[in-house]
Amino acid sequence: MEERCSIVEPFVSAARPSCDGGQYQCVSDGECIPQPWVCDEEEDCEDGSDEQQNCPIRTCSSTQFRCTSGGCIPGEYRCDRLPDCLDGSDENNCHYPECTELRCSNGGCYNHTQRCDQVLNCRDGSDEANCTQHCSSTQFHCTNGECVPQAYICDHDDDCGDRSDEQNCTYPTCRGDYFTCPSGRCIHQLWLCDGEDDCDDNADEKHCVLSDGGIALSVDSVPRECYPGEWPCPSSGVCITLEQLCDGTAHCPDGEDETNITAGRNCSIWKCASLSCEHHCHASPEGGTCYCPLGYVVNNNNSRSCIDFDDCKMWGVCDQVCEDRIGSHRCSCLEGYVLEQHRHCRASTSRE
Repeated sequence: MEERCSIVEPFVSAARPSCDGGQYQCVSDGECIPQPWVCDEEEDCEDGSDEQQNCPIRTCSSTQFRCTSGGCIPGEYRCDRLPDCLDGSDENNCHYPECTELRCSNGGCYNHTQRCDQVLNCRDGSDEANCTQHCSSTQFHCTNGECVPQAYICDHDDDCGDRSDEQNCTYPTCRGDYFTCPSGRCIHQLWLCDGEDDCDDNADEKHCVLSDGGIALSVDSVPRECYPGEWPCPSSGVCITLEQLCDGTAHCPDGEDETNITAGRNCSIWKCASLSCEHHCHASPEGGTCYCPLGYVVNNNNSRSCIDFDDCKMWGVCDQVCEDRIGSHRCSCLEGYVLEQHRHCRASTSRE
């Protein structure tokens, strides 16, 4: 009779992974914790072994209370109805006073002047609960009680959450190659009829048609005043830069910047001599057009002289405060901000 022997595989216990240098390994489960957590009077290991390593007795300062477990807590935490010691010894043998004015949810006391003063007098924060927030002089008080920086008012973004920071706003006119959304936000005209809701109310995607070149165009773009260095397309009112005028590529929706179909003319300067432009004359399908230096626009009354343009009408010319000057402008910032690169405002981090 042949005997069959079964082979018993030796049992190999899974080796406990070792902890990296600077770590302590908990006894029961082998968990690794940072070495500074050992003897810090908080049990970070499930078995509490990190606080059972012959920890030295900590000496508390004169302003601290020594817990029975050996820890130190601020003296004012003694008998404040909140256990701060691991063993709760800071709330033992306490004679809690009766509150003469107001009582915190945890039982502590505070007075009426401390109610809603934006300072936590109750350690559970109950003295600041359900308060109507008081905003600082550099903040805007939203209808819902929130406070936002003054610079956020009328910036086209709902910072309050109830749009109260965007009400009764007079938004600057969007520059010529930008589209004005009903909210006042300015988006580039290239974003019109591109299938994306950039205005947040789909206004930039309404009344779209295909041009002869297959490009989607909005047929209800509102004509607007062109900025210095721009030229208005005669039919649509869209503004293009002078560099785009008569550059060989059509930028106006119907190509009027390259050809005057009605008069049968292409770009030329045949009228420049008779225009007597105060500054310079640029080629155009009409035979020439006057233009002015930066900060000035052509006077509509005579089409040749230059008058100052209010630079502050231009969207984004200054982050916060704009002061128009003859032929130029000056940017400045609200209190708490510093001006950078003559235009941008950055929150000040220095302490006055």
